[in-house]
Amino acid sequence: MRGKKKKILTKKVYSRVTPETYQRLNAIKAKYGFNSVYEIIQSLIHCFLRVADPASDTQTEPIPYDIEMMFEEMSEAEKHVEFEKPKRKISNKSVNDE
Repeated sequence: MRGKKKKILTKKVYSRVTPETYQRLNAIKAKYGFNSVYEIIQSLIHCFLRVADPASDTQTEPIPYDIEMMFEEMSEAEKHVEFEKPKRKISNKSVNDE
């Protein structure tokens, strides 16, 4: 059965942070025993989805009030990091140039 593609079970979600934010995340990783910055991000996504989409939440324990308030406050916050998407340089060469 060569040539058969595997079904993709996950989707990539890209994010960029400043070097300072990454340093802070690394410090939090060490302080709280996370295995990686990725694990911190996964935990935050899990918490956010519990608050933002409670109808799909399969956990039975209630969401702590502080977590609900944290995400409510963040939804009203300004964007903290602005990144410009890199622009491709247009080539000045013609197909006829040699």
